[in-house]
Amino acid sequence: MPAVTIKEAAKRLHRLGKRVGTAGAFDPVATMFAAGARRRVERGVDPEGVPHRLRSPLTASIAGGPKPGRDTGQMIRSLTGYSRQHGRSVILAWGSPLAYALTYDRGATITPRPPGRMLAIPLTMKARKYGALEYPARLFMFPFDRREKPRSLVEFTCQGVVAVYALQTETTVPARPFLPPSKADMRRLKAHLDGMIKNGLRGRV
Repeated sequence: MPAVTIKEAAKRLHRLGKRVGTAGAFDPVATMFAAGARRRVERGVDPEGVPHRLRSPLTASIAGGPKPGRDTGQMIRSLTGYSRQHGRSVILAWGSPLAYALTYDRGATITPRPPGRMLAIPLTMKARKYGALEYPARLFMFPFDRREKPRSLVEFTCQGVVAVYALQTETTVPARPFLPPSKADMRRLKAHLDGMIKNGLRGRV
């Protein structure tokens, strides 16, 4: 780098400071963090590289595999990042607009709304496809004795009575962290900042 005076270097760093404080200056970093989150969902690991909890054998057989988050690829495709100005600060934001993405990341205990109802957990691929309200056949509560607490929704078929949904008062989704940046992400952030400072000192900002 050509030699510059301290005064000139200060001017260049001042220009860099103005550039850093503008919206979009850190878009490449936010996009990079979003790409890291996509990789973790695809690999099924958390930011430390620890494998996510796999689905139960039953859920895996219905959803098409033991690793969640990759069935349709919708959540992976939805992960984006951007930066925006907030006063004199710059905020990095990355994630997914899908409602279940945060539940996937942090986990949650899901209860029915309004209270008093029950969750219908699909037990077959057909049940997962349609949902209990749009299932294309009449369903019956089991046990059939109304004095007993219902445990499932069943369908009468040519093969007999088939359990289609399990009825539960709540279900717990385990946390599968993927949004927090990994150590590799932070190294990329440091490299990006180093590059910005070097370019600023060279007068390229």
